[in-house]
Amino acid sequence: MSKVGIIIGATGLTGNYLIKELLEDNRYSKLVVISRRPLGFKHEKMEEHIVQLLDTNDWTEHIQGDHVFCCIGTTRKKTPDKKLYYKIDFGIPKKIALAAKTNGVKGFAVISAIGANSESSIFYNRLKGEMENAIKKDGPDLSYIMRPSIIDGSRKENRLLEKIGLVGFKLIGFLLVGRFKKYRLIHAQDIAVAMIEIVNSSEKKMIYESDEIQSLADRTKFRRTEQN
Repeated sequence: MSKVGIIIGATGLTGNYLIKELLEDNRYSKLVVISRRPLGFKHEKMEEHIVQLLDTNDWTEHIQGDHVFCCIGTTRKKTPDKKLYYKIDFGIPKKIALAAKTNGVKGFAVISAIGANSESSIFYNRLKGEMENAIKKDGPDLSYIMRPSIIDGSRKENRLLEKIGLVGFKLIGFLLVGRFKKYRLIHAQDIAVAMIEIVNSSEKKMIYESDEIQSLADRTKFRRTEQN
């Protein structure tokens, strides 16, 4: 049966990979993209809405379909104002989850972060933890929270220090085993693959740590290879 997928945050790193995966996925006949700026290309399966994400009334009516993928997130460099940061990383995902539940969306997947904890003294971890609590309370019954570690992938921005850090994490990744395995670098495409797989599974487990996301992506890609 053909499905409708909705993406919010498609212009980010993981969102870009999600777009590619969903457009190639035959389970989806339509992809609704809700974004603050144009993607820069058209596709017969894709319906694009350019909106002001902080204005709820401007876009929640477009959250109509089977699965919602939320990839909203900013950085301290882009958003030094903590109040605005909170409105983006907490406020928008919460509104998306509530709209998805109200509109009868079946599955909802959102990107959080490793270390998310509403009781944390660290602003970022506490914010993500509070966002997760809001999803549990306001989201559809089949809501999934992805907690990736440091995300690898082809970024548009030229971040020299970040690139150096990514190389370092790649070099020491094999040393991170056992309970530290979840701190390994994870590629944005693998997060995208796992998000699509999980919303199509009806799993009851809600929170996925980075190593679990990686395992799910690896199994999915292996199955694709076997089928081809």
